[in-house]
Amino acid sequence: MAYTPETAQDVVGEVGGSTVIEDEAAAAAAAANVSDPAYINYAAKLTNYESRSDVETLARRRAREAGDQFTDADFVRADDYDPYA
Repeated sequence: MAYTPETAQDVVGEVGGSTVIEDEAAAAAAAANVSDPAYINYAAKLTNYESRSDVETLARRRAREAGDQFTDADFVRADDYDPYA
């Protein structure tokens, strides 16, 4: 008997198309004009997340991680630096 490999796609592909939940999520994403259901109301979700006291804002994080100038992240080197301020 010869070995015939099966990939996960071969096995899952036998099940068929998408589920009702996946179809509804795809329709909601299309209605919101986004590529994925996770991005629906993303700006509001991000604002809500940034309002937590234990999270630094996205703007501060970007400045800390990828500033254009060395001085963009000076606030990190300050003695009173608080990443959650």
